[in-house]
Amino acid sequence: MALPFIIFFVGRSGSSVIMSDLEQHPDVTMRAEVFGEKNLPNGAEQTDENRLAWLEEYWRPWRVRPTVKRAKGFKFQVNRGAPQFDDIGKLFEAIRNHGAKVIYLERADTLRHAISPIRAEMVRQVSAEAEGRPRAHIFEDASDAVKQVASTPIQIPIHRLERAVWSVRVNRGILQSYKEECRPDLILQYEDYMADKLSVLNAICRTAGVDEYVTAPPDRLLKITDDDLSRSVENYDEVMSWARANSVV
Repeated sequence: MALPFIIFFVGRSGSSVIMSDLEQHPDVTMRAEVFGEKNLPNGAEQTDENRLAWLEEYWRPWRVRPTVKRAKGFKFQVNRGAPQFDDIGKLFEAIRNHGAKVIYLERADTLRHAISPIRAEMVRQVSAEAEGRPRAHIFEDASDAVKQVASTPIQIPIHRLERAVWSVRVNRGILQSYKEECRPDLILQYEDYMADKLSVLNAICRTAGVDEYVTAPPDRLLKITDDDLSRSVENYDEVMSWARANSVV
């Protein structure tokens, strides 16, 4: 039986690439950060009351017809600076009331996690200039100028890296506190996804009650940071020295 689900994550943990994979599943409806947009999908203002009303409508089929064959999920970013729910306890209660599955997506590599949003700013800038729309990811239909960013090293100012590491750690702490109040049905690691995409996606399928993939869906997003960090960071030695001195690696 297909089930509703929610994916909690800290930004730049791989949620967008996983969403693009789930969008290709015939029995999954996957939405992005509906509570992080200017308005809700129905046009309503972003208030907890309206969020809960939208969620009731989105997940309502499971309340009235428990044999639904299509899973419906969405992403929820944990962000101390821009919370997507004012009273998070109300969201947890709604999750329990709907019997929704709770998935937590984590990223183990703190340094790469912190570098990713800094590189994403470059992607936004180039996509705005080349395509007229700022995007923080490199999609398969991106212009050559945007795709080239993936192989372009940049300077990582240490003061910005320090702030980014602090932000990652703070938001991870919030995510951990969520686990204590809203117990996970599945915990994923971005690094596991990169190592074995099909296994991770099928773990989501089993949790959401839909058929597993036979083969992994094609990639629709490109990585913005090289596996070899020295190819993405101009001042690699300086960054690694700082990271080691501050127990980031």
